[in-house]
Amino acid sequence: MDLILSGEKGLIGIEVKRAGAIRNHDIKGLRAFVQVYPMARAYVFYGGPDHRHLPGIELIPLDQALPALPGMLSQSGAE
Repeated sequence: MDLILSGEKGLIGIEVKRAGAIRNHDIKGLRAFVQVYPMARAYVFYGGPDHRHLPGIELIPLDQALPALPGMLSQSGAE
């Protein structure tokens, strides 16, 4: 996992992958993080073209992720 952010709006885990396809072993650390901290929001910023959802994890294309980051940081997490 590349980033863990914690603040008033909650806990966020971010994995950054350049690959266009994400495999289970690519996000093993992020999945473990979500198991330990189920209240956290988890994101994968990746080189693929599609915004997707996996259980507890949101996959966002890199070109969309960086412009959306301020909004992600201002959202409250699940409590």
